[in-house]
Amino acid sequence: LVIVEPAGGGKYKPVGIITERDYMEKGIVLGRHAKETLVQDIMSRKGLISVTPDAQLFDCMELMTQNHIRHIPVVDESQSLIGMISIGDVVREMVTAHRKEMAEMSAYVAGGY
Repeated sequence: LVIVEPAGGGKYKPVGIITERDYMEKGIVLGRHAKETLVQDIMSRKGLISVTPDAQLFDCMELMTQNHIRHIPVVDESQSLIGMISIGDVVREMVTAHRKEMAEMSAYVAGGY
């Protein structure tokens, strides 16, 4: 879940993110109860990683792998939140690209190029 603050003009800037890991490590493990815990107390703020819409899938996959994360906020040129990309999105697109490449290779080998 991306935590945002108003950035003016109906836009919102990401200021943090809360994940299942945050909830487990900073909430449950410390004995905090969900009804009494504020998001700001357990969200991750430092080093919030984001990408722009023109980011390459490989770059997103690399960021996710290097930083042990599964979601990356997508921001526009003014750093306003416009979406989210997940590891599932990346894998789905990589599988689609792989299948297309396999079909093209099969057609080439079969002489149907």
